Amino acid sequence: MTVATLLADLRAKGVSVAVDGADLVCRAPKGAITPAVRQALTERKAEVITWLTSKCDFCGRYLHSHPRCSRCGVGVGRGHFSQGVDAAGLCELCTPPEPPEEGQDADEQAEAASS
Repeated sequence: MTVATLLADLRAKGVSVAVDGADLVCRAPKGAITPAVRQALTERKAEVITWLTSKCDFCGRYLHSHPRCSRCGVGVGRGHFSQGVDAAGLCELCTPPEPPEEGQDADEQAEAASS
């Protein structure tokens, strides 16, 4: 599980994770932080802190605020990937190609898509 996925899962459970100096501060509904979640946060504390405090070299925003591909975890949007994420949450590199139209083979479709 990536740090992005871990934090997204926590966010879905109503848990907020913030950095205070060298510590992680979690605010959560009762029972949301299970022993397994606590262990994951403890083991990956340095990664989580890096994730939450790193800024994008391109636009200067915090990386965790960029929309992210649900498959590869790469940040998308302004200058990163032109198309953003699709309805399934996938970036343009992870989105499977559309099936060829009737009477069109895959090579013809790829040529039409690149033009």
